[in-house]
Amino acid sequence: MSKALHPNQLRPGDRVREYRLLRRVGTGGFSLVFLAEHEGSLYAMKIALQPASDATEDHVDGWMRREAASLEHLAHPNLLPVHEMGRWPHPRTGYSFFVTDHIPGDTFHEWRQRVRATPYQWVGVLCEVLCALEALHEHGVCHRDIKADNVLVREGDDRPFLIDFGAVHLPCARPLTEGLAPGTIYCQPPEAIRFLMGKEVLEKGARFEAHPSADLYAVGILLYEALTGCHPFDPKLPLDQLLLAIVTLSPTEPRQHDPEAPSSLAALAMRLLAKDPGRRPPSARAVREELERLRAEEGDTASWRKPSVSLAERVKVGESPERGVREPSRVGHRRKALLALVLGFGLLGLVMWGLLRAEGIPWLNEASHPVEPTAPVPPVPSEQGPQPVQPTQQPTRDPSSPDTSEVPSRTCTVLRAVLGAAIAQLVGCVTTPAVRPDPVGYLDRCPPEARATPKKLGLEAPYVYNADLLGVTLASAEPIEKGGSVNIKPGPIKARMFANYEPEKTLILAGEVVATTRMRVYVQFDRIQLPDGSWLPICGAAASVWEEVYGIPTREGVVYPNSIVDPAKVDHSPGSVVLNDVHLLAVFEPPPGEPRANIGLVDPEARPKINVGQSDEK
Repeated sequence: MSKALHPNQLRPGDRVREYRLLRRVGTGGFSLVFLAEHEGSLYAMKIALQPASDATEDHVDGWMRREAASLEHLAHPNLLPVHEMGRWPHPRTGYSFFVTDHIPGDTFHEWRQRVRATPYQWVGVLCEVLCALEALHEHGVCHRDIKADNVLVREGDDRPFLIDFGAVHLPCARPLTEGLAPGTIYCQPPEAIRFLMGKEVLEKGARFEAHPSADLYAVGILLYEALTGCHPFDPKLPLDQLLLAIVTLSPTEPRQHDPEAPSSLAALAMRLLAKDPGRRPPSARAVREELERLRAEEGDTASWRKPSVSLAERVKVGESPERGVREPSRVGHRRKALLALVLGFGLLGLVMWGLLRAEGIPWLNEASHPVEPTAPVPPVPSEQGPQPVQPTQQPTRDPSSPDTSEVPSRTCTVLRAVLGAAIAQLVGCVTTPAVRPDPVGYLDRCPPEARATPKKLGLEAPYVYNADLLGVTLASAEPIEKGGSVNIKPGPIKARMFANYEPEKTLILAGEVVATTRMRVYVQFDRIQLPDGSWLPICGAAASVWEEVYGIPTREGVVYPNSIVDPAKVDHSPGSVVLNDVHLLAVFEPPPGEPRANIGLVDPEARPKINVGQSDEK
């Protein structure tokens, strides 16, 4: 087996420094986590997916090293100690990694569901998490990504650990991001979403200032989820609706989901989720002390000793099939209509309001202080208890219909600066991918070991081969072979390649979707699997089957004849786009001394110049 050159190529048994990797245990947008062994002890190793770079737009290395530094300088019983940090395989230009204790256990919600934890039990765990958060805040540190998945409860003693400091704010540290820090969108507080409406966001270097009150809002989400088994606002809502709900709607009162939930905890959750940061509790210590007091005073009552969420009767947090905010079953038509109007027109109103504020209209600026909105009062729950409600459905734009309207560039600048291309695309902006596609630069940087692979495999000039994407989801009720379209979004990807092998034997390419725009998808391949199962490094980039250019055309860019889409199956998650089919050209970096195939570069946002009739003939 060839030597690993990229973290995605690391396999069980490989070594990073003196640590032997046992298996991959986690994958994020910027890093991988491995279970590793050294001298008989188990450790967790987190390694970045992008190498160190002098490029100003590259922050992954900085995030990783800041995460390690924050853990290293904030010793606490509920934080993981850092044992080593460095870069691999080269100490100066390699991929940053750090090593912590391995904690066998479950995330907060997994633990609650597995042991059927009572409020008495899980409030005790939250108090320990708040102890760690209290220590962070006392040192001027904000976590900025508190959620159930970032609270790990250890097997045996149920001690929680606050993990994933990738978005951490350190006082006096050099800023790494503009706009909002990387984090989980449904856990963002209302003030973070309102930030994009202010004219200051247009200024170079503008960023949402970290504050402990934002961490406390996220604690409120944890408390709400533990009480109800529901999210305050469903993460599966379309992104524009989710953001609008966070800013304008109050969550359903927890006891309407579960009438037996402790009223004191329900009231605290709603205070933590206040739209105005000034109306939340003043500190993590204040929240911890209130929880400890309530636990001591009410802990022996029935509501504190009964599991707050019955797994047999309620959908799990994070797995709810509905796309709307969960509410009692008998929601009146007027409430549904109002919600539809708010969600349908609210985002446009927010955008226009933000533009007017950005232009400096005085009366709008004077009226911009936060107001605590209240959702319409829902009717009394039915005797059957709270049930999931199907959301108000809005027409889904067929991706085949060209959207020629553009939101003014000033608005797009705001949206991109704060929340990235995903939200900008939702309101019609010509989007700029979060990672600027650079297929030629990627091939130029191809290491010698990967350049030698095409010759080893017997591939022939110009080293361009047909391939089909694997692992994509259908965007149609029809199968791929009958013209069904597919969803694709940034992340790991594989493709089946047809080369000069026996028909029953194919090669598998593996790599990453590095960027998507409304018009094109950019894929880079870094390894190839032989029929015998072994892997070799390779450098390849995806090109259009119908044009001699890099980037696969999206269905919004051009609709192929007989390409079918079912709007209900279209993936609306950030960065996801629809492709007409799974076909692409894999363009490989040739061996040294041989010319690369003549493949062109086009503007990622320009509509593909493909004659539909011509593509059908081909």
